[in-house]
Amino acid sequence: MARKELLDRAYGAIGLLRAKGLGTSVERVAEAAALARSTFYLPDPDWQEVRRVIKGKASQRVQLVAIEVTAATRNRGKLREMESRITQAEKEVGDLRRNADQIYRKLINQLQYYVAEAADGPAKLANRAKQLKEAGHAQQELKQLRAQNALLSEQLRLTKNTPTPLTSKRYISLLITATEGEFFTALVDSLEHEIPSESVGKAIGAVYLITGLPLSGKTTWATQHQPIQPGSTLYIEGIFHTIERRSVALGRIRKLTSADVHCVRLRTSAQTCIARSGRTKRGAQQVASQLEIERINQVFEEVGLSEQFASIIPVGLHE
Repeated sequence: MARKELLDRAYGAIGLLRAKGLGTSVERVAEAAALARSTFYLPDPDWQEVRRVIKGKASQRVQLVAIEVTAATRNRGKLREMESRITQAEKEVGDLRRNADQIYRKLINQLQYYVAEAADGPAKLANRAKQLKEAGHAQQELKQLRAQNALLSEQLRLTKNTPTPLTSKRYISLLITATEGEFFTALVDSLEHEIPSESVGKAIGAVYLITGLPLSGKTTWATQHQPIQPGSTLYIEGIFHTIERRSVALGRIRKLTSADVHCVRLRTSAQTCIARSGRTKRGAQQVASQLEIERINQVFEEVGLSEQFASIIPVGLHE
């Protein structure tokens, strides 16, 4: 059970924030209560209830703090709030201007590219058509070889007299979020939904934490992978591009199941991911997606043996 003193501080902080008319989040409550953020993500039922109250659930333990202020104090508070909002607005305007400048430059570059493409001479276009035709033949041959390989693999599997283990697959897909706090909250909530009890945790045969750049093929790998362990196999895909994210995820998973946790590292290049983005997005959306892929690629922290995964599975260019 959680210590009553820590719970009282957490609920008191929630009441204080609500009394001041401020929104509640794990970060704000942890700061107001002088508690570590990780405390709120403990699997203890009391702390699970605290997270639900933070999200808006009514609780008799939350008592609004009575605040007596004079008119002058209220005015000063409003003035500080206005100053804070103005400062934040100025920051957001500056960010918007910088993003707009980047997007504008990207659009200009794309426009120049299309103009240059339109100016290609007939000879160059004919040569390019020839290259595309040859590439198409090679691609068709590759597809045929892959189909033959799949057929041979299936025939080999059917000739074996070993029993096939009964398996099932579960999926968690985490979107790119604005803050670390939102990412960890989504991770904890998703794990609690997929592994709600100890009995479910015991039925998990293996867990695969899939990381890579956006659009690197994580979903494709998860759906095509054939588990060999009996029981349920859990696939968690997301932007686990930092050691901290992977460490928190690994620690949380091990509290819910004793199954082996493997890390799948998709090494699809940034150029390939950007090209895939261009096939589904256009204009400003494509530029914004490209900037996000480039940003994550620059700060990506490679998976190391010290991170204590059961295994690290590197996957080459996943075209």
